[in-house]
Amino acid sequence: MPDPAPTRVIPLYVVAPPRLMMLDLAGPIDAIRRANVGQSAVRFEVIHVGPRSRVMTSVGLVVSRIAALPRSLPDDAVVLLGGNVTTLTLADDPDAGRDASDEAAIVAWLAATAAPRITSAAPSWPRSPPRRACSRTGSTSRTAAG
Repeated sequence: MPDPAPTRVIPLYVVAPPRLMMLDLAGPIDAIRRANVGQSAVRFEVIHVGPRSRVMTSVGLVVSRIAALPRSLPDDAVVLLGGNVTTLTLADDPDAGRDASDEAAIVAWLAATAAPRITSAAPSWPRSPPRRACSRTGSTSRTAAG
């Protein structure tokens, strides 16, 4: 009987911004958890990262044990950036004064670390710009080519 193929491990960096929308964390990560349980060809190694070690979420729960934004990413890394809410309504965040600088740190990190490696999954780009979801309405809009 042939040896089974080795499991491919893909590092998945989940970026946790201030005021993290809990569904943006819980939904995708639970799907990844199920993928890791349901098959053995690929395993996603989930690493939560951000500019601070804990963030208040949209539902008033704190997510902690968040690692610092790494200086570099492995070649096969996947980055998932969670969305956030404009205002917390269910809890106060004692670190809210850092929100703007933490958001700027995420943008700078993405530009320096992830952006140079991004490839488009849309084969028709730029002839037909991809659709971008509008999180508040669920509608889609075309992005400007450029």
